[in-house]
Amino acid sequence: GVPLKPDFSLDRAAMLAAMEEHRPAVIFLAWPNNPTGNLFDRADFEAVLAAAGPLEEATVVDLYSGAGLFTLPLADAVGETGRVVAIEGDERAVKDARRNAFEKPQVELHHGPVEKVLAAKDHAAPTADVVVLDPPRTGAGRKVVDAVAALKAPRVVYVACDPAALARDIAYFAKHGYTVESVRGYDLFPHTHHVEAIAVLTR
Repeated sequence: GVPLKPDFSLDRAAMLAAMEEHRPAVIFLAWPNNPTGNLFDRADFEAVLAAAGPLEEATVVDLYSGAGLFTLPLADAVGETGRVVAIEGDERAVKDARRNAFEKPQVELHHGPVEKVLAAKDHAAPTADVVVLDPPRTGAGRKVVDAVAALKAPRVVYVACDPAALARDIAYFAKHGYTVESVRGYDLFPHTHHVEAIAVLTR
């Protein structure tokens, strides 16, 4: 093909339009604390949305939401009358998420440790229809699982990057009455022992 030449004179609106026109089938996100990045193609976005079930007008809590990797498609799925409450501990990622979601009023962004934001008495979403969480490799842990269970969501979609941490957290969820509906693995880092997974828990 014809080699692309970068044009650094483009303003933000022009760059967003160009990105939309040439949107790739695969999105790569690299974070300072995760140099290998997080790789998801459109099929995997669809897998998360399918796992979440019908979302129109729903309230969805998106934990460890980053710059909006799942927040944005979830916002489209709930529609203008739904809500997506996104919680992220990294300040820079929250700033990026605000830019990414600036045209989606149904998105509410909260900065702070997930367990502390969820534990706040004035938390914006005391209950939820669906919880989506994409924790770091260490997993969510008991405190976050307890806080998620307190939201009384009948459906939890857990995006995991470590099977051992996922298994531990599933055991915590089981104590709150959740059962595993499905688990799907993704070999996003070929020739390594790392496996991504999407687990659906219901109660």
